Amino acid sequence: MAEGNAFLINTNVTNVTCHGASSGSVVVSASGGAGFFAYSLNSGFVYQSSSTFNNLPAGQYSVTIKDAANCISSKAFTITEPSQIF
Repeated sequence: MAEGNAFLINTNVTNVTCHGASSGSVVVSASGGAGFFAYSLNSGFVYQSSSTFNNLPAGQYSVTIKDAANCISSKAFTITEPSQIF
């Protein structure tokens, strides 16, 4: 994979609504690069055409974007959750 010009990456995060749930999500938008984009979460080897990742628990993540020229760029983001109620 080539490291080309960095893409401009924006993330729109929805945090977990209930402690311990997996209700978080992120919608990724990118500009720059060549042609279409493919998206991977946490440096996985599997890319998808959808820029949305759902059913995420709280935690730190990284989204990697690959364009048609196999140039890649990444951005870190965090999904939070409310405190546990006792």
